Amino acid sequence: MKKNLFIILAMAIPIAGCESLSSQYEAIGCGVGGVLGGVLGNQATRNKSSQTRVLATAGGAALGAGLGCLAGRKLDEWTQRQLQEQTVQVLQSSTPASPPKVVTNPSTGTQVKVEVVEQKKATSTVAVPTIKERVETVPPFEVINESYRVTSDALNVRTGPGVDYRAAPPALKRGTEVLVLGKVIDKPDWMVLGQNGAISGYAYSGLLSRVGSARTEVVEKTKAPSTNTGTAEVAVTAPCKKVKQSVTFSDGKTGDQEATLCQQPDGTWLIT
Repeated sequence: MKKNLFIILAMAIPIAGCESLSSQYEAIGCGVGGVLGGVLGNQATRNKSSQTRVLATAGGAALGAGLGCLAGRKLDEWTQRQLQEQTVQVLQSSTPASPPKVVTNPSTGTQVKVEVVEQKKATSTVAVPTIKERVETVPPFEVINESYRVTSDALNVRTGPGVDYRAAPPALKRGTEVLVLGKVIDKPDWMVLGQNGAISGYAYSGLLSRVGSARTEVVEKTKAPSTNTGTAEVAVTAPCKKVKQSVTFSDGKTGDQEATLCQQPDGTWLIT
């Protein structure tokens, strides 16, 4: 199954007070030429080996702008790419106890280091898409975003976390892989399932076996029409990591930047 880690780096600012990209640069005293730009670029990129997709917004570019200014120069393509790739890796697997990801450009001597300096869980209220005919309720849940495999001959997906909720056919056959968005806080034996970016029902955890540790696309034969989706406001507990990016040039000049990112129910990582 193809694994996708989606990262959206967006500054947490009120919608009514959004600034243009240029004004954000001015606010931190750095021109466009001095920002990372493509480090967490404005287009989707894909790591060929891990099929990891990275996506960033203007806010993400502004994060890199601080690093560019501290270093006092524009970062080249290699440095941008390595900052991006190493950040993806530490978000996927690193903890504060893990060694930093360090790579050195053999041609220029520039060194890139990315590490997790703090890890915690945080709870916030977010808007979560749901497939209306398959979901009756959305209780608070903790984000998991992992692939699981059905271990029973037939697993009923429920419209809520419990056998008192109706089944939402079809039942899942043994071996079917599903995306588990999270587990219900008050009923941790019940998993929140996802399909096409929306909550698609609930399943008993005892009939599922963990497959992967990254956000994994669910294998589904049918795609839910957008007219069948709704939105629920729910308290979500998510893993958060404070990531430190550092660059050391061959002449000894350095720059670094820190940001805390929290994983969202859809698998994205958001700067808080």
